[in-house]
Amino acid sequence: MVPRYLTAFSIDLRAVAILLSGILAAVIATKIALPKDIVFTPEVVETVYTSYFYMLAQVAAFMAVLTLGLSKVIQRLIARGEALEAEEKAGNYLVQLQLNLSALTY
Repeated sequence: MVPRYLTAFSIDLRAVAILLSGILAAVIATKIALPKDIVFTPEVVETVYTSYFYMLAQVAAFMAVLTLGLSKVIQRLIARGEALEAEEKAGNYLVQLQLNLSALTY
């Protein structure tokens, strides 16, 4: 899917994504960590973890909607680029045809 000249860039981009996911996991782990003196009970779980993971679910849902919206924009941009490319090829063909016709008339 990636052109050959962008392969190294895409591999580096993947490495950056993995690095950022590790940092995000560390931040989440430190945010939801409980002090040692707190007893792990269902009430503690409900008050501490439920609200935090509910907020994460809302962020994930927002990101999914944003991704779907941006995919539509990208599809329109690709279609527009293909139309411009086809128009350019058609224009080049007409210019070449006119040059051929003018060469034949002389």
